[in-house]
Amino acid sequence: MNKNKIICIHGYGKRRGRQFDDLSNAFKGDEFICPDYYDLSKEDGDYKLWIKRIDALLNKYKEEEIVLIGFSLGALIASRFVKEYGVKKLILISPALDCDRFIKIKKENIDPLIPYAYLDEVKKCVDECLVYFRALTIPVSILHSKADELIPYQAVLREYEQLSSPKKKLFLFEKGHHTLLDDSKKKEEIIKIIRNELI
Repeated sequence: MNKNKIICIHGYGKRRGRQFDDLSNAFKGDEFICPDYYDLSKEDGDYKLWIKRIDALLNKYKEEEIVLIGFSLGALIASRFVKEYGVKKLILISPALDCDRFIKIKKENIDPLIPYAYLDEVKKCVDECLVYFRALTIPVSILHSKADELIPYQAVLREYEQLSSPKKKLFLFEKGHHTLLDDSKKKEEIIKIIRNELI
């Protein structure tokens, strides 16, 4: 079986690329690349810089077939690069297709390790990248929980139903947190689904 080259794009949070540690550890036969695209400094609070860094990374693999896995904000950013690079499949975990509740909750529960201004950049980034998500035509698999406390599943369902991709799948769970890969009750199921989607 051929080894997959998988590039993971993290969401908003201080763990950044480490959000995918459990996933990459579960797939020993594949190559995982999980970059940090911001450095948590006040000076780095510009989503256009974040996108530029991901673009530079993906450019290194432009001659190869890659799988993009995006989590939350990273799911929207991943969608942005599908047409430019040889992306053969897109796997989106808890995509931030409607970030209003997310931003409201994060502003009410400030993490001192993440500059406050980043939240405004999240909104701008989502607004720009939604256009690319809605234009997807490659195989795309979306994993989302109805109990997601940050991103309403109704928004994900609505956007999914409008996707024109002929090969799209939605795995909608009754239970599970926004950070599905950290949810001890869902993690193994999520990893199993992703493994099947990579075959």
